Amino acid sequence: MIAEGVEAIGFAYAFDADGDGDIDRKKSPIPGGDPAIIWAVDSNNDGYLDKEPGGASIIGAIRPDGTVITSSVHPNKIRVVQFWILGRTLRTDPKHLDNRQYSVGDQVLQPGGLQGDHFRRWLLTEIIHCRNL
Repeated sequence: MIAEGVEAIGFAYAFDADGDGDIDRKKSPIPGGDPAIIWAVDSNNDGYLDKEPGGASIIGAIRPDGTVITSSVHPNKIRVVQFWILGRTLRTDPKHLDNRQYSVGDQVLQPGGLQGDHFRRWLLTEIIHCRNL
């Protein structure tokens, strides 16, 4: 547990790697769909954004304008932060069984295990737009 009642914290970042003033987006997997924000994490703790939370590399991601991200992204290009907090009650509830999986940033957690446990959990997520950058 990270802090009392907090089991996990996760972060992902949206960025403007090409400096055009807009958050980088990739082509939609759905033909004709809206471009999706490229969310990224620093998977190897080198100080650069390099992976999407699901594990795919952002290097080589094709943007809607056809350009490609050719290298990992420096943190000074971050424009938006998404964060997750997985909280848990301090006491168990014998009438409740939690065996769900939770996506927290780039982590997939099943804190109660396959059999579950009797803690109640809630996942909070928020998107913060960084101003004055």
